[in-house]
Amino acid sequence: MATRKAKENHGLNALMLDVKHMENPRSKPSDEPELELGTRLAKLRERMGWSQEQLSQATKLHDTTGAGISRAVISMYERGKNRPSTRELRILCDTLRVTPSELLYGSATPFEIDQWQILNSNHSHPLYFARWLHLFTQLPTNVQLSIYELVIEFLRPTQAQVERLDYEASKTLLQLANDLRTEFERGPQTFGGKFPVEVLDDVPPPAAKVEPSKDAAASSRRKQS
Repeated sequence: MATRKAKENHGLNALMLDVKHMENPRSKPSDEPELELGTRLAKLRERMGWSQEQLSQATKLHDTTGAGISRAVISMYERGKNRPSTRELRILCDTLRVTPSELLYGSATPFEIDQWQILNSNHSHPLYFARWLHLFTQLPTNVQLSIYELVIEFLRPTQAQVERLDYEASKTLLQLANDLRTEFERGPQTFGGKFPVEVLDDVPPPAAKVEPSKDAAASSRRKQS
């Protein structure tokens, strides 16, 4: 028992070590959040109750040279015509009392996600398993192997179960796919009203299998004989 527990802990530690060195995917929908920097800058300025000129004057207090950032430059930032340098970004953040992440990403913690949005859902719903399968395929190979090792340590399958693994895995996946398509046909009211029925436009159902005609089948048998 102690040996099994040690192996499980070793597998879990290895998994956490692999995950720790992964790059966290950005949780924001935009792949180029800097394109919205101007909009965020304007909203932060308005939250302070400042005009562009007032913001310009306030930046002088946070610039060691006392020059600050001119109103014309701030206007260009907000209209997306220009972007601040690292120095100007620091001055704007100090003036507006926000972190660079808030200005660039619109969030103080842009790389954190609401884990309960994924975990706390209907565990018997096929979309739940589809989520995990998709997330698993996004992991680096070394992390996938660590997860495999950890699962095997927990389940400790028999040799007979290992020999039937491919059959059972294929059967489970095909059944989940059938259940998922059934849910799609029911519409978006399932899974909290957030079921992505639009995916059907990107993944059409498989084409119906065309059965060979009797003449073609007979001709094929003659050739084989």
